[in-house]
Amino acid sequence: MSPLVSWLRVPSFVTIANVSAPGSETPEFVISNEATGRYFGADLATVRFVDALRRTGDAGVAAGEAQIQRPHAEALVKKFNAHGIVTGLPGGGATLAPRGPMEGRLISFRTDLFDASGVARRNAWLGRALFSGPGFVIWLVLLIAALVALARNGDKVTLSLQQVSNYGWTDAVAFLGLFVVLKLFHELGHILAYWVFCQREGHAPGPVRTGIMVFAATPFPFTDVTGAWRLRSRWRRAAIGAGGIYFEVFAVSLLTLIWAATSTGAWHALILQVAVFSGAMTLLFNLNPAIKLDGYYIMTDLFRLPNLYNRASEAARIWAARAIGASLPPPGRGALAYWVISYAYRWTIFATVFWIAYRFDPRLAPVVAIVAVLLLVVRPVVATWGFAKARGIQMARATGLGVVIAAMVAALFVPFPARLLMDGQLMAHRTDYVRATEPALLSVDTAKLGALRLDQPDLDQTREDLTLRREILANLNRTVTRNAAEKAAVAQDLSNMDRLLDEVRVRLAALQVAVPDAAVWTPLAAEHHNGAWVLPTLEQPLGAVSRSVAPYLRLTLPQGRLDASLGEADATRIEVRLASDPACQFSAVLDRPLGESIVVGADLEIEARPSDALPACAAAVPTGAATVARIPLPAKSLAGHIRTTAARLLQNRLPIERNETP
Repeated sequence: MSPLVSWLRVPSFVTIANVSAPGSETPEFVISNEATGRYFGADLATVRFVDALRRTGDAGVAAGEAQIQRPHAEALVKKFNAHGIVTGLPGGGATLAPRGPMEGRLISFRTDLFDASGVARRNAWLGRALFSGPGFVIWLVLLIAALVALARNGDKVTLSLQQVSNYGWTDAVAFLGLFVVLKLFHELGHILAYWVFCQREGHAPGPVRTGIMVFAATPFPFTDVTGAWRLRSRWRRAAIGAGGIYFEVFAVSLLTLIWAATSTGAWHALILQVAVFSGAMTLLFNLNPAIKLDGYYIMTDLFRLPNLYNRASEAARIWAARAIGASLPPPGRGALAYWVISYAYRWTIFATVFWIAYRFDPRLAPVVAIVAVLLLVVRPVVATWGFAKARGIQMARATGLGVVIAAMVAALFVPFPARLLMDGQLMAHRTDYVRATEPALLSVDTAKLGALRLDQPDLDQTREDLTLRREILANLNRTVTRNAAEKAAVAQDLSNMDRLLDEVRVRLAALQVAVPDAAVWTPLAAEHHNGAWVLPTLEQPLGAVSRSVAPYLRLTLPQGRLDASLGEADATRIEVRLASDPACQFSAVLDRPLGESIVVGADLEIEARPSDALPACAAAVPTGAATVARIPLPAKSLAGHIRTTAARLLQNRLPIERNETP
């Protein structure tokens, strides 16, 4: 060891707390730097080492008294010196948490702003009142009352939440401001819970670091209450973890009751929107133990699972190292299962951030993807490789696994033939549905197999009036001598009259229903409305006219699959087979490019014509027989398909891009 280790000193503000569970065979301790707020879990040997350092100041002697190995003692001295637990070595006294990877700081980082112990001291009375039996009863009553108010005002809740889509900048700023106030109240709950429960167990709370954390460009306040590990009661430690949610529910319940008691006002809908959003965030994030937030600390406190996050990562490294031949004991199943859940949740978070970035600016999305791959794939793989290599691996097994992974990655970029499948029908009849284009009197003509007639007496009268007025104006123009200006004005009036007459004739023609002799007329709603006035808003068509036509294909394509129809698909002959007889195949040609097809709801209605005469097997099937059409597409890699699928999920409909031939 360095000669300086005989001059070490343990400051008086360094304390050791016994946090062992009652009846536990393995004692647990927490070593605290009360001046900086740094806390470390320790076993009995480490505590003896620190006590010996406090008495002797010599690391060598302390290591001998604590019966720990020299390399371990050197590592402890360096760690404690860096955080002010001991002094006497160069480079001691650092109080900042280690900085994470650079790419991780692009997504999430935090900074300390001030010591909140003064805030806790001034508001300790509030903490003592709320973290008590009567305080919990009040909290429970408020929560139940808020839930009842929401249930009784379901329509108002729905209306208020629907207004979020109409937010302007002013609304968004007000929403964010009120949400930040709620989160500040959340952090106050952690601070006061920590302060109150430390005092109840006789510990000096010490500094309480508070600051701002930014995650995915969204700022959140945070409070570091790591000192809660000094408390012997796991229930009190869990209460500190739940203190933020406890306080926030107080505020959200009060906001909800205020909203239910008022009816109008600029802040009325905003209050409920922030309350609901805050509650959803609490359930999805704060209470979720898969990430190191309140739910994680509550779970680890209650079930005595200290440092679960790091132990889970260690279990995953051990499992991976064993897979390539490292000689290690099997990892704990519980820790490994937690790692799997946590790892999947981290991917979910990055997928959400990716979606938000893509919607904001598609150019930001690749940055998020690169950061996710570096943090969740590259760094863990590199760290696991170093971990496994230091413990001995079987190079043959590692090489084989590497070859398999490399082949799988390479397969992502190998193009293979693609095709677009569309369901459809082979039609030999075309059916047109009759609807009223404007209010009209319906009458059914039984002489023409139920054909209908739509009359609009007002429109007929308007046509007769306009025709008569035009004749009068034309006759007057011929009999009266006029100058050039007057003649031009009359000519303009006649032109306007002709335009109005044409519009009326078009409207009347739209009401006429022609049923060719060879057509089949099927009355629908007309059967129930004979002799009555019908409106254009009538949901069911009045009737259907079906007539024989040359065979054609009616195909359906969801808009979300338009990405697969890019390039030369518009001009490609399609291959068709009957769904009932796959051996019955024929070729067809699209009537128009896919991008010009009629959109019906979320689907495109596409028509195609057989390029040659139908084979006998297709000509014999009844009209409407189900078919499957196949359009060959340019070869595409699996990575391209994944990219297209992701893009399809990020937006409702992809633009149609066509290859331009120079």
